[in-house]
Amino acid sequence: MKVENKTIFMGDDTLKNRHSNTKAKAQSTKASNGVAFKENLDPIVQKKKKARQQAMKIIGDAFKNETKLDMEQEERRQRLKELEAEIGEYKEAIRNIENERADLRNLYEVPEGSDEENDLRLLEREVEKEMRFKGKVVVFSREELERLDEIHKKGLSEYQERSLEMKKSEKFYNDGAFDDEREFRIVK
Repeated sequence: MKVENKTIFMGDDTLKNRHSNTKAKAQSTKASNGVAFKENLDPIVQKKKKARQQAMKIIGDAFKNETKLDMEQEERRQRLKELEAEIGEYKEAIRNIENERADLRNLYEVPEGSDEENDLRLLEREVEKEMRFKGKVVVFSREELERLDEIHKKGLSEYQERSLEMKKSEKFYNDGAFDDEREFRIVK
């Protein structure tokens, strides 16, 4: 069909539209990649681009690892502070019990260095061995074992019984301090 010397093809694009679409596609490819098509084919440019990407990855990984190490060091410092505080509390509790035992000795008017007090020291070591106080290695000589038998046959004084009960209450604090000190050495 002809109208005023113009040919119209129904459903087809004109040649001009086809060429403008091709140009637009080329420009959009260039814009989206940020690199000219020619550069995508250049092996030197590709190697530089790949090397740059690898370098950035290495730097990023190093930064991430350094940040992780910093966090771990801070956690370690914090744990050391916590352990120091706990150890201090345990040792303070042990000192308080020892002070109460000294007050008990004064109450019963038992002189330091007396046979009763020396027997009590031997009995304390026996308690430490029986209750397995952590960090305490107790070994008795033959004479000490014989003396312990004599003490048990004779019976304990009221002072010795009460003092040993207090000594037994130290186990929790002693073991806690021992465990925390060991962890402190490991963490440090």
